[in-house]
Amino acid sequence: MEMDRTSALGLFNTARSYWRSAVGLQQLQLKVTHPSAPVTFLFCHGIELYLKSLLRLKNYNLAKLKGIGHNISRLGEESEQNGLVLSAETRELLSHIKEEDVAMDARYIVTGFKSVPTAEALFEACTELDKSISEALRAEGQPVHQHQFADPPPPPVDLDDDTLKVLVYLFKLPNSDHSDSRYISGHLGIDRSYVKYHLDQLSDREFAILGGFSMDTGDQYWSVTPKGRAYVVRNKLA
Repeated sequence: MEMDRTSALGLFNTARSYWRSAVGLQQLQLKVTHPSAPVTFLFCHGIELYLKSLLRLKNYNLAKLKGIGHNISRLGEESEQNGLVLSAETRELLSHIKEEDVAMDARYIVTGFKSVPTAEALFEACTELDKSISEALRAEGQPVHQHQFADPPPPPVDLDDDTLKVLVYLFKLPNSDHSDSRYISGHLGIDRSYVKYHLDQLSDREFAILGGFSMDTGDQYWSVTPKGRAYVVRNKLA
């Protein structure tokens, strides 16, 4: 029967496979037009399967799980109602995935500017779910493989000097008032067209993200991401 094949342990192992595949793909830093979209999708689908694994363990049948579908926020709520303890950060993340339709946008590229969870935040959520749900499975006698995953160090990022200047500028900026390409160009003395190129480079590497735009001027405001901030600190660039 389909229900027998889709066991709690089977869903958990598949979730773990998506999580680790997302990590591996992210490490490759592929030179493609949308490098973060498949990584985001793999993380989000892994999160969905982790939560469905917990609910399957709590005797949710397949019809009920299919009724919830890909609604990760609802899966999180029902998992908590069934004993799963979530950190405040992960609970907020699950709600954000629903509100922004992040997983769907990663599967079907949607244009426009919006805030999406960072790969780091999704990774931390998967790590938390893997630990807590594996413990729940073991408590019920399920043979969960215990494995300590060691993430390889990220490959060096090839950023030229001016791209680094833009990154460090965003890192030091106290607020987003002066984070549009026009202001950055004037402050750093770099042609505005080149500033836009450098911002694109930082965005591709998830070091910078669009934070909004001005309705009056149409200027787009940028901010450094946690990944970009960590890169600056780790490499002592500021």
